[in-house]
Amino acid sequence: MKPLLGMGSYMGPDFTTELMHKKLIALYEIFAQKEYQKSLESLSEEEKAIIKTKVINDTRSVQLQESGVTYSDEATQAFKIVEKDMIDFLVNGNADWGYRGKAIAQEEAKEIIAFFD
Repeated sequence: MKPLLGMGSYMGPDFTTELMHKKLIALYEIFAQKEYQKSLESLSEEEKAIIKTKVINDTRSVQLQESGVTYSDEATQAFKIVEKDMIDFLVNGNADWGYRGKAIAQEEAKEIIAFFD
């Protein structure tokens, strides 16, 4: 959250990195459920490797064009999962990250999340 709220490198996670990390974790879980109907944690190492390849391929398939960005259905689903948590953080804060919240409205938070994605 450093650059977003002007705290520099003093405290808190980098917002873009945090959003990407959470989105990738959600994407792993989505593919694990889709392919094996199991949580990622319960997969064998071989199954996890297959899921990792799917996540890499999905991430590389994002298409950036002048008209917008095209994501897979799974990546869109992962974003929707993460969006709720990140909006909650922006609106309500997190003392562990040095941000008290209450400075950004719900609708503004939604726009910020979309921008960083």
